[in-house]
Amino acid sequence: MSLYDIMGSVVSSEVSSADIKNALLAAIADGSVNLGNAVGATLAYTGLSNAWIANAQSAYASMLAKYKTLANGAIPFFISTDQHGRGVEQHRWANNADADGIEFANINLGDTVTDYFNFTELDSMLTRTKPVKNYMSITGNHDALWRGTDVPSVYELTRHFVSTRERDVIPEVNSSYVAYDPAHDVKYIVVDTYTNVGAAQNSLGNDELTAELADWLITELSRDDCDIVYLQHWQMYAAASIYQKRDGTPDTNNIGGSQTLRTLVTARRNKTSGSVNDKDGTAHSYDFAGCKHSLLCALHGHEHDEVYATLDNLLCYVADWYGNNGSCVFGLIDRAGAKLWIWKFDSTQVYDAWGIDL
Repeated sequence: MSLYDIMGSVVSSEVSSADIKNALLAAIADGSVNLGNAVGATLAYTGLSNAWIANAQSAYASMLAKYKTLANGAIPFFISTDQHGRGVEQHRWANNADADGIEFANINLGDTVTDYFNFTELDSMLTRTKPVKNYMSITGNHDALWRGTDVPSVYELTRHFVSTRERDVIPEVNSSYVAYDPAHDVKYIVVDTYTNVGAAQNSLGNDELTAELADWLITELSRDDCDIVYLQHWQMYAAASIYQKRDGTPDTNNIGGSQTLRTLVTARRNKTSGSVNDKDGTAHSYDFAGCKHSLLCALHGHEHDEVYATLDNLLCYVADWYGNNGSCVFGLIDRAGAKLWIWKFDSTQVYDAWGIDL
């Protein structure tokens, strides 16, 4: 096969189809060729090792086989979290893998930047994930942390941490939102708990429940239109050693977080009524006693390890970080069987399937 320049002159007479294909894929990957942003189209990706891809395919096949036995009663998902500058190409791979009609949620649980909020990494994340179908992302503490020249704002966090599902965003105060999955009759309440965004400080914690977040959460948790999955980067509050690894080893880290937020969210799990005080001491009443649909579980990142806990009857699963050999998760929420099924994998292995009681 010959290659010609724009004037019709032969540039090379020894160009193979493989050469052309590889050149086109490289041009798509570096952005010099743009094939458009149609959500769900087959996407080029870079930087994923053959070993990671093989293990990802194996984990997906196991999840798909289980899903087929549960028909439409299970909720499928893929998680990558805490990439810390390692990119989001895994979400593009997962977009392509979702070709069997199950329409799994493609979830990025945050801390995508290396250390601090910056436009270079977040603009790249947005460009690479805009075409990913069923994508949902969430602000992590590092994503909202300012120590450089690029200053985060509610606008910027909401603009970068998006969903390609239709979403209903919290008014004004942060980047929280609700996204619906009608195919599986579930909604995701995606919660950003970080305050003082844009203020120069040494750390950005997860220990305050603002009045605005409390009111919004109560409204959304009370909207009894379908089952709920709760997403939050920083795991739900618990004392050290309450969370544990899959082998039962306690997580001795000091988790931190908001006890009042945990009280509010787990009240929806248990369908109770009561009130919580926000960070300024103002009471916010809730009444979930008449809700027919269930809050199924909570999914988190942040801990850089795979841990879980059942807190006040709510299962909180924490996915391992992407920096651990590209660790990711395929999962199923089995409503009828009351199980959360996990297929964890990375570039070194596929872990045993794990079923946790809901």
